[in-house]
Amino acid sequence: MPPPPGFVDICGVWLPRCKRGNDNSSPHLFPRSFVATPAALSALRAAALAVADGRPLLVEGPAGCGKTALIAALAYACGASPVLTLHAGGDAADARALLGCYVAAPPPTASSDASGSSPAPAFSWSPGPLSLAVARGRWLVLEGAEAAPADAAAAIGPLLDGGPLQLPSRGQTLRPSPGFRLIAAATTRSAPAGPRAAAAATSRAAPATATRSAAALLDRGGWSRVVLRPPSREDAAAVLSARLPQGSAAAAALAAIGLECLSVARLAEGLPAVSGSSDDNDGGDGDGDGDSSPSAHASALLASVGLSPGGAARSGRQPSLRDACRWASRVATRAPAAAAWMLGSSSASASASARPSSSSSPSCSLPTALRELAAAEAADVFAGAAPDPDARCALAGALAAACGLPAA
Repeated sequence: MPPPPGFVDICGVWLPRCKRGNDNSSPHLFPRSFVATPAALSALRAAALAVADGRPLLVEGPAGCGKTALIAALAYACGASPVLTLHAGGDAADARALLGCYVAAPPPTASSDASGSSPAPAFSWSPGPLSLAVARGRWLVLEGAEAAPADAAAAIGPLLDGGPLQLPSRGQTLRPSPGFRLIAAATTRSAPAGPRAAAAATSRAAPATATRSAAALLDRGGWSRVVLRPPSREDAAAVLSARLPQGSAAAAALAAIGLECLSVARLAEGLPAVSGSSDDNDGGDGDGDGDSSPSAHASALLASVGLSPGGAARSGRQPSLRDACRWASRVATRAPAAAAWMLGSSSASASASARPSSSSSPSCSLPTALRELAAAEAADVFAGAAPDPDARCALAGALAAACGLPAA
């Protein structure tokens, strides 16, 4: 049964279509970048139910689990794109930035005062993104809500309680206009694997004041919560393959290499490797399959260059599927030497048949030029930010081995 006019069917949930923003005249319900895996569709349905409830939506999950993609797909389907997006880190999301402030008008080019003195500056109200969204019925997405300062939590609090937005500097209150949605995305951290990684995570933990201020926003009532888990290995492969040329003879092998590189980078940080299920990726070592597991293989690649889990810990940023997607996009756009192979041409097929095949590594079916390109991009994406030069070089060697090249 189709939804009534003015509504859109999102995974069995009818939501009102926004009257402003994009008209969503595309035949596709979701943006082309959205990969509709079963887990993604399940999460999207949960988010649609939360939005239908009318309360602010809080999407939680580890880095790279698809929070931003989920919100973008939901907004696109509802015709709410483009949404107003604000990143909560630093001073960009304090109460003044959220609500707005008075700003001085540009000085006049010529003085109108007969005495020659400059006139007093004029001030005008400049609304912040939260005020704009409330007044105009827009969607506001607060990214990185786990880092929101305390005064931002105080500013958003009345909306979570179902009340109007308070503008103390103007002495005004704003009732949310129809169509307004408040959505927050908060990143949770994976448990470090091993004592060395745990010690590194403790040394770079967020200050207690930042943790308390974020808890003041995230732990209070009023949110409809959707918790995402890390994607399974199969879902992650589907997401990577979507960023490679469709129908490419090398897409599946490159996606497998990307996941192998991601597992190596995560294990080097002391985080779980990308395993078969989302439960494995959320914690533990993911070694359910013995020596053939992704974690065991990634450990062997690290050991071949003298690294151990947690031995290349960098600034605390967790390597995630987002990094692997960036790697895949770069490989897909910077492979002119392997263009024939990427397009699955007959010459590439003949080249593949001339090489011995092996089931032990997906990179064995790829030409050397493509493996070298994959390794170079992997070193830049996954190892480029490692602070220690020796660890960075060693990690690059392990990533090269994951691409089927000599580690040294």
